[in-house]
Parts: sequence; structure tokens; C-alpha cells
Amino acid sequence: MKRPFLYNLGMANFKLFLAGSVDPTTDAYIMERDYPRLLSYGYQRTDIDRYCKAKENGSYKGMVMVDSGAFSVFNSGKTINIDDYCKYINENPMVDRFVELDFIPGVVSGKISAEMSMRGAEESRKNYLYMLTKVKRTEKIMPVFHYAEPWEYLKAMVETKHDGVHFVPSICVSGPKTSGKQKEFFDFLAKCFNIINESENKGVQVHALGVGVVDVLNSQPLYSADFASWVMSASVGTIMTKEYGALSVSDRGDAKSVEHMPPQAKEALRAYVAKFGFTYEELVSDYKARWRFNATQCQLIADAITHKPKVHSLSLF
Repeated sequence: MKRPFLYNLGMANFKLFLAGSVDPTTDAYIMERDYPRLLSYGYQRTDIDRYCKAKENGSYKGMVMVDSGAFSVFNSGKTINIDDYCKYINENPMVDRFVELDFIPGVVSGKISAEMSMRGAEESRKNYLYMLTKVKRTEKIMPVFHYAEPWEYLKAMVETKHDGVHFVPSICVSGPKTSGKQKEFFDFLAKCFNIINESENKGVQVHALGVGVVDVLNSQPLYSADFASWVMSASVGTIMTKEYGALSVSDRGDAKSVEHMPPQAKEALRAYVAKFGFTYEELVSDYKARWRFNATQCQLIADAITHKPKVHSLSLF
């Protein structure tokens, strides 16, 4: 059954890039609807190639962002060669943006020492400036500023002229990775935008890496973010809904599943998912259907981002 389209993605100002690995059928669903996609150079090159070919033949008009995969590769104990990455960038002109090869300073969660943060900032900065000398379309490279790095590196990053004439058009910010750090993320983004607004490049587009919390996304005027939980949650029996939040529809005995809710709750959900061309039964039994449904809901969430923070989201600096 062909699924209904939601809307023309161009209507949404904020963009929520779909990250993570799915099957080709789900990727075809995403491409058919022009949803923005983030893919990893480290482990998704076949998928990148498929999206680039679709962009080239005009069957996909969404945005493709490629992450270097430094974070995932670091976890596996491997490395990425920066010259190979630059060569790959030059050979794939259909990709809209590439995240620089940033440096992971020894740990990926928990407390990072000041020395480690300084080294991470220095190495990431060095990598970015080197990449500017190697790639043809320097405006596509997005430098990364990490949580706990010295703030002067953010100012220097924002005011870099990628081609010697024009300021860098877009950057990435990477907040705290440990769960339960929402307050820290609010504060981190607020400080980032204070520095940006005091810089000579106030209009730089800011992408938040790995964030899907609506309150956080609303707290500052972000251009975009990426989100992988739409895949992970679906794989364990959960669907995302714009109207009702996250709901377990697992048929594997989850006590909190909609299956155990009153009949009227199930009927309300049944009617809701039908509006998007899905049936409740397929979402209960098929994780790939949940992937596709969640991809659709992510676009509704993105469309609802207004950058109007709640009072508790504000921070003073």
C-alpha cells in the first residue's frame, strides 16, 4: 500500500535529519518523501551512494548530511584517515554537507579533564583547517564544537572564512553525551548562541548533533539536528507520535504496551496511525513498519519546532 505524503518538506524551517541504519525499503520510503538524512562515512557508504544516485537522477530532493563517523569509529578502536575522507568528499558532490573529521579526546561520556578538552578542541580545529586546503567545496564542511571545550574555539570557528572571503555558513555543536543531562544541554546551547550573537557571523546555521528532545530543540534558533532514536525505539517495540508521545506497541508482553490499555486508547491510536497510511496491527508486529512510521512522525515534530522555549529552558550567562 502506498503511504500518503505529509507535506512538502520545504515548508518546514527547522530540519530534523534521520540518522541510523535501516533497510533499503525504509530508505526508499524516506527518499520518496524527501526527508533529510544523516549517514555515516564510517559505516554507511553504500547507503550514501544510493542517496547520491537518487539526488542525481532527481528522485530524491531532500538534504543529505554525511558524518565522518569519528564517534562510532572511536568506539570500535579504529581510525579514519583524513586524506581518504577529503578524497571521498571531492568524489561525492551530491552530498549537501559533510561533518568535519573531529577529534574524540579519549572518552565519549563522563567527566573530561580540561587538558583533554583543550586537546580535543585543538585537534578538531587543526583537522578542519587542513580539510579546507584539500576539499573543493569548502562551504560544505561543518566544523564541530564539543561540550566542555574552551569557548574561544567556538568564536574562532564561527568567524573562520572557509574560502578566505566568506564566513563558514554552518557549524555543528555536540552537547553532553551522558543521559540525564538536559539542563546542561539547555545551558550549553544558550552559551553557544550568546557567543554566536556577539560574533561577526550571527547568521551561521547551527546543527545540534544527536538531539531529538523537543524542549532542547525549541530552546535556541537551531537550523537543524539529527536523531537516531526513531530507529532504536522502533526496534524495541516503540513508536513515536506527535500527538501522544512515545508509545510501546510491542506484542512481546510489555506491561506498558498499548495492548494493555483500555479499548478506547487502542482505538484512538488506531485512528491516528491510519491517517498516515498505517495499521495498528502492522505497527505491533513489524519493526520495519515502525521505522517508517517513526520517520513520518519525526517530520511532524520538526515542523512543530518554533524556537519558543519554556521558561524553565532559559539560562542566564
